[in-house]
Amino acid sequence: MREIRIAVRNKCLKAEGKPEIVCGNSDYLLYFEPDEEWAPYQAKTARFFWYDNRERAFLHTDILFEHNAVQVPVLRNTNEVAVGIFAGDLLASAPLRIPCLPAVTDGSDIIAPLPPDLYTQLVEYLRDLAEGAVIRQTAVLCSDRVTVRTERCRTEQETEGA
Repeated sequence: MREIRIAVRNKCLKAEGKPEIVCGNSDYLLYFEPDEEWAPYQAKTARFFWYDNRERAFLHTDILFEHNAVQVPVLRNTNEVAVGIFAGDLLASAPLRIPCLPAVTDGSDIIAPLPPDLYTQLVEYLRDLAEGAVIRQTAVLCSDRVTVRTERCRTEQETEGA
């Protein structure tokens, strides 16, 4: 885990050094060093908010944590994340901005697009199942495209009647 140490003084956060987060990774841990006003609160919530450049939307997530460490959520397609903490009813900090570097996976679809005729294949498959057919499918991956070949095998009833 990569640790980013953050001092919390008078509700303001200050990071040690010059932290950076590389998007697309899950191995960042924020370690808060709070002053005495946070001592009564064992449980705290970290709020992460950022602008997603691809979706053109502001996103945020809240993560409840105990003690002083919280894992950073996986971030994508952003230039920075702001993080702050809050606890009780209500003690809240100002946000700290942490620069984010793009990852090689930013901007690309993680899941390959579905074949355009998938809906038709599913409807036919379900119809054949409802009719009692035994279905055998073979999936072939070729040039990042999945092709599904479906064979309708004879049912036991069809075999007996032949």
